[in-house]
Parts: sequence; C-alpha cells; structure tokens
Amino acid sequence: MKEMQMTAMVLTLVMATILLVMIPSEASNDRVRNRSRWLMTSGLLLLSLQFFLQYTLGLRQKGVEQAVALNLLLFTPSAMMMSLSVVNLQRQGNLLKSDWIVGVAACVSVCVLLAWALLTDTSHLLGIEMAGCIVFIAMQTYYAVCVAIQLKRMRAILADYYDEEHPGLLRWMLLGMGGMQALALTVPFGLFLQGSNLALYGTLFVVAITYQWFSFVRYIITAEASRVKKAEMSEGGEESKAKKLPALGSSLPINQWVDAKKFLRHGLTRPEVAREMGISDHQLGIWIKSSGYASFSQWITTLRIDEAKRLLREQPDYDIGTIAGQLGFERTHFHRTFKAQTGQSPSEYQRDIKKNPGTD
Repeated sequence: MKEMQMTAMVLTLVMATILLVMIPSEASNDRVRNRSRWLMTSGLLLLSLQFFLQYTLGLRQKGVEQAVALNLLLFTPSAMMMSLSVVNLQRQGNLLKSDWIVGVAACVSVCVLLAWALLTDTSHLLGIEMAGCIVFIAMQTYYAVCVAIQLKRMRAILADYYDEEHPGLLRWMLLGMGGMQALALTVPFGLFLQGSNLALYGTLFVVAITYQWFSFVRYIITAEASRVKKAEMSEGGEESKAKKLPALGSSLPINQWVDAKKFLRHGLTRPEVAREMGISDHQLGIWIKSSGYASFSQWITTLRIDEAKRLLREQPDYDIGTIAGQLGFERTHFHRTFKAQTGQSPSEYQRDIKKNPGTD
C-alpha cells in the first residue's frame, strides 16, 4: 500500500508539473484554456498532497476511519477543481455562480461534518464520514449533469458548423466525467476497502484520473479546442443577428452550389459555404432547418450519400473503395455513413442495383 501511495503521489505531481510548465504558449495565452489549466493543476496538487499525507502519516495502518477522513477533506476540493476545469472549457470560461456554490458548499460541509465528529464524539466518525461521502456524491452528480447538458449543446453546435460530425472530439469529456461519476458513486464503499480490494480500487482511481488528465492536455494543446471555440463564436454571432436578417427569398444560390457539386470538398464549414453562395450564414441555416435537416453536417452528408448512390447506379461494377475515394471518404467511414443514411451497406445497395437496375 505504501508503494502505491508513493507511485500515485509522484504521478499526480508530474501531471501537475506538466500542466504548469510544459504547455505551449498558444494554450497558456488563451483565457479559457489557461483558466481550465490552473483549475486542473490545483485539483492534481491537492490529490498529490492527499497521497503524500497518507504515505507519511501511515493513516491506513492506524485505522480506516482516519484515512477516510483525510481522503474526504482533500479529494472533495480536488474533484471540484478538476470538474470545474472541464465545465469551464465547455462554457468558454463562463462558469455560473451555481457551479462554484455547489463545489464550495460541498467542501465546507465535509469540513464541518468531520470537525464536528472530531471535536465531539469520535465514535460517530464512521457515520459522519458516510454523510460526507453522500455530500461528495451529490456534488459530483451536479457536475456530471452539467457536463452532459453542455455536451449535448456542443455537439449540436459542431454538427451545424462543420460538414462532418466529430464524435471523437468531445468523447473524452463524456468518458472522463463518466469515470469520475462512477468513482463518486462507489466512494462510500471504495474508501472503506482494505487489502487487495483497496489496491484494485486505487488502481482504477489512478487510471481514471490519468485518462482525464491526458485527454484534457490533448484537447487544450491541439487544434480541437480552437475548432470548438470557432463554432461556438459563430453560433453566438448568428444568434445576435437572427432578428436583423430576413429569411432566404430564393433557393437559387443553394441549388447552383449543389449542382456544381461543391459539397464534395471536405473540411467545409457553414459560414464558408454561405460566402460561396453569396448569402448570409444565418439565411443558409434557416434554409437547412426549413428543408427538414437537423444540421449543416446532416445536409452535406445527405448530398454526398446521394452522389454515392448515383455513382453506384450508373457504375454498378465500380469498386466501393474507389467511390469512397471520389467522395473523399475513408472506406470504413463511408461504409458506416452510407448504412446510417440508407439502412444498407454500400455493397448491399450495389448488389440490389445489379439485381434490379431500375430501382433507386
């Protein structure tokens, strides 16, 4: 157990140090990413301090209740900081007062509960620690709900800005917070484990924290955060103009753009396409919604799959990989997208065309 505590202490300290000194200037100069970086660093330092005190004081050897009390005192604010770092990224730095109030209230409640137990009757320490665990679970549940709500909003914005959906771009937020929430729900049981069960629980805990840290660092130092920010800013700008711009009077510019097959280029964004059409981004967005499409990416994907169907009808002997390449798809992605749109794989559609040449 002592070796595990030392390993966890060194690992969390290294992770915090990397966030402090090894982040590119682009990320450290960005207000949102820099604030999240400091929140994550604070959480990791508190976690490292927890492992250090457990190691030096040997509380596990003195009694489970003492070790659990220290865990709650330090892990509650640590989890608060790490959760806020993710929510801050999602809200582009606009944290709500309630985000802080819930976390601070949880930390204060845990401190008061433990102080009350230590200053009055330590025989009630176990029961009060269970109450502290419940407070921690409530706090982490609040942050998990915040992350889930913001993820849904962010995915909708990205789908309406880029020509393809990017599920992997935000998956780490769901998996990271999901892992944290799973740990939170097991806190009342995990903290009181001993021996090999505690070692296994501790290993899972460290793996979850490491995954969250690695994904967080990857997100803020690559172009992923900038891509999300660009889509967020475009959405905000269009909402402010919504009442000033009229709806599109004629779909002629859109039809001309589609007839020229400009949708076959990949890496398109809705503002870029609107500029090529000579209309406003807002007008294009209204047309897309009024035409029954959920988002810009769904409209573009439908156009590309319709083109794929045309090619398969006209050239039923074409290699599917060749058609995918002409449309700018990787074969696996083409197969998955085609089946999602049509209910059939490209090869199944191609086989049906050969059997019934006149069908669509």
